[in-house]
Amino acid sequence: MGLVAKCDSKNKAQGVAGLTGKDADRMTFKVPTLRNVEMTYPYFHDGEADSLEKAVDIMGKLQVGRTHTPDEIAKIVAFHQRHTETETLRLIGYASIPLSEVPA
Repeated sequence: MGLVAKCDSKNKAQGVAGLTGKDADRMTFKVPTLRNVEMTYPYFHDGEADSLEKAVDIMGKLQVGRTHTPDEIAKIVAFHQRHTETETLRLIGYASIPLSEVPA
C-alpha cells in the first residue's frame, strides 16, 4: 500500500496475494474509482480511516513520504468532493437532506 513508507496494519488482509499465492502481491489491493469517494467511508481495505481527511493524511505519508498541512489536506479533500455526483444523489431520493448526511 505504501510506496515510500511501509503500511503497518494489524489487519490480516493479504491483498491480491490471497488470490494469487504470490508474495509479491501481498498488500496490493484493487483500487475503486474516486467518484463519490466522500460517500464511501470508511476507507482502505480494513476501514482504518473513518474520514476523507484521515485517508488523505495517511496516503500522503505512505505514497509520497510527507505530512500534509491541514490546509493542504483541506484542498485535497475539496478536490475529491468535486467528484461527488450530487445530481445523482438527488435523483435517488436524497434531495432534501444535506450531502453530509447522505448515508454511504
